[in-house]
Amino acid sequence: MAGHRRGWDTPTVQPPSKATLSLWSSTHTSQEITDRLGLTPTGVHDRGEPISRRNPKSKLRKDAGWLLRSGIPETEPLADHLADLLGQIEPRLTILAALLDDGCQLDWFCYLEAAPLGNLVSLDASLLGRLAAVRGSITLDIYDSDPQ
Repeated sequence: MAGHRRGWDTPTVQPPSKATLSLWSSTHTSQEITDRLGLTPTGVHDRGEPISRRNPKSKLRKDAGWLLRSGIPETEPLADHLADLLGQIEPRLTILAALLDDGCQLDWFCYLEAAPLGNLVSLDASLLGRLAAVRGSITLDIYDSDPQ
């Protein structure tokens, strides 16, 4: 699934990457989102909970959060992580659209680690079209893997 530009080699060692589909709501609880989607999230947060679970005196969450992480190894390309998540959510697009119409916000949160000399990430037009059909934003969190 991972796309790459013609003539460019795919790295022999893929730097770590991860993707998470995040839904945030000020009107629904994480359990309501779970019940409507019929998917088991990999993480949840609810309104009124401390932002830091280690510090109960931290500010309280204003929104419920529902998180679904890709289920493939971090050594796989970002495009494959996104395709894995799309495969889980696309059969539920009508339900997801209703949640978004009810005020939920959706974000594809992508973590990327740059190899010591950079990291080429390619998302083909087909994958981008599938992502666009879900109506969410994409956040790229990119870290330098240089140990210095």
